[in-house]
Amino acid sequence: MKLKKKTIPSPLGQLLIIADDKSLYTLTFSDSSNQSSLLKKICRQTGAIIEEGTNDVIEQVIIDLQAYFAGKSVSFNLSMTLIGTSFQQTVWQLLSVIPYGETVSYKELALQLGDIKKARAVANACRQNPVLILIPCHRVIASNGKLGGYVAGLTKKMNLLNLEKEAQCNFFKKIK
Repeated sequence: MKLKKKTIPSPLGQLLIIADDKSLYTLTFSDSSNQSSLLKKICRQTGAIIEEGTNDVIEQVIIDLQAYFAGKSVSFNLSMTLIGTSFQQTVWQLLSVIPYGETVSYKELALQLGDIKKARAVANACRQNPVLILIPCHRVIASNGKLGGYVAGLTKKMNLLNLEKEAQCNFFKKIK
């Protein structure tokens, strides 16, 4: 099995995209603290070889990201192959339905899972998220309203949240 990888520029830094011809495996910032472990996990679990290049999935991710960074709400309708535990998969599903421009707390997600004591486990699943931005773990904050953590750094998290809030404000200004 061969996967293609492509690094692209974004307003917040270089993004690494890994996909096969049918499915996205990873979208992460090149300086994310989990990038190396993500790549190892993908290779170990799939037996894949990762090589430079592009394909239709990667090109669609690029188009969607350009729209996202232009301040448009994008519904990322891509097939994804997410490698993680069943708990992580469940958390990533919950993350996927957090509306654009809104935030929820780790505690709120733990409550949705039926156990408030799982807030730290939710935070850990967010740290292991292989598809940043599209699975919007940046929309999860601490219950005290502080940013919490982000695998690509708090500055990027704050910038992503600000981008979404600004886009919403601009939208409402246009409809007035």
